[in-house]
Amino acid sequence: MPDVYLTQRVIDYISRVVNTEVPASLKQTDPAEYSRMVNAVVDTMVNRTASDAYPNTITGVANQSRQFSKITGPSSLDPYGSVQATPKASQALQSMVAGRIADLAQGADSEINGALSYANPNFSDASNLAEWVIPMSEAGAVKLGRGDMVHYHGLAPG
Repeated sequence: MPDVYLTQRVIDYISRVVNTEVPASLKQTDPAEYSRMVNAVVDTMVNRTASDAYPNTITGVANQSRQFSKITGPSSLDPYGSVQATPKASQALQSMVAGRIADLAQGADSEINGALSYANPNFSDASNLAEWVIPMSEAGAVKLGRGDMVHYHGLAPG
């Protein structure tokens, strides 16, 4: 696992990202899948901090342009603009995130292996679908979620 220092700010910011990416309704209808999706977003952020292709801090990863739709995504989604401006997640979610980071530090397996990318094909435009979402899913990306809230976690081509 890359060095991610377990500070309250790191937990807070990862939790804010998770809160925008994982549908809270899934917690009630399919708690196991909700947990897997939370883990996958945490794992993605941790993987990105270790990659030369992304910033090496959680704040940098969270605020990178157009990476997390409701944080710095397209204006049509009315993004918050930064992780700092995103509403705080619940204490329960923050506890889940802290637990996940602690588990990873103790050697737990990643939910998504070394994946750096993920996308919901239901909300991707035709260009993104053709250029990287479909090739990523065909290359063995991990599929998580249900219905319209499916995400594929993998490595984008190139």
